[in-house]
Amino acid sequence: MTGLFGITLLIGEERTVNHTIERSRTIETGFRDAADYIQNFQTTQDRLPSKSEFSEWSSRFPEHVDSPRHFDLESRVDHFPEEVIKKFGPAKGGSYLLSYWRGEWTEYYASWANRSTISFDARRYYFLGSNFADVMSMVVLTGIFAILAIKTWPKPQRSAWDLR
Repeated sequence: MTGLFGITLLIGEERTVNHTIERSRTIETGFRDAADYIQNFQTTQDRLPSKSEFSEWSSRFPEHVDSPRHFDLESRVDHFPEEVIKKFGPAKGGSYLLSYWRGEWTEYYASWANRSTISFDARRYYFLGSNFADVMSMVVLTGIFAILAIKTWPKPQRSAWDLR
């Protein structure tokens, strides 16, 4: 039974990570589209778009979970999260930050670094760095819990009726 659980986990976790990476590619494409829009806007208007102007632009995209419709634009450098500043360095004047909540964490695109926080390295999406290590740890834990359950399961008591 533990082996069957391990095989199921092995296949399922691999699919989940591949799906996460595919979503990452969609988000990265959206970040690039948004950065192009902002760059063109900045060139023609000599300023960054307002949040409402950005929302108007992003509303043209289809309504799906990873659409630029769900991106937030922040242009106030003093509102950039500390984790972004640590990763990409201090922002210059005229910089902006795009953010997107994935459901578990936020992804960012930093204009001054021309990079996002998105990773396409599958190892980052496993607890122990690989599918095999995650599955083996779950198989071992399942085995330990099965042994503990068997060892600690109460023995059936003989009742007075059984003695007759």
